[in-house]
Amino acid sequence: MIHYSCDMCGKVIQTEEELRYVVKIEVYPADDVEEENEEFDALKDDLAEFNLEDDKEQEEGSDDGDDMEYKTLRFDLCPECHKAYVRDPLFVKSYRSRFFDN
Repeated sequence: MIHYSCDMCGKVIQTEEELRYVVKIEVYPADDVEEENEEFDALKDDLAEFNLEDDKEQEEGSDDGDDMEYKTLRFDLCPECHKAYVRDPLFVKSYRSRFFDN
């Protein structure tokens, strides 16, 4: 039997007794302006000529995911955390109240 835990609070989710909610997030660069992308690609090509060695080191080196263009994330949530997530999915309200509402 598969056991699930909430990725926000860590509580074990009893799938026989309560609902488990799945949150899927896609992160990717917006492709709004074709001209800017073309200029960026041209600049990137020019720089690549000068940084061939750096590029090889980056490809072989770190796999930290900072330069990934597309990424999907998946989280399991308990009913309580699901309610909180739906009210404030990016935690903007929580962040602002914690740091700016003094």
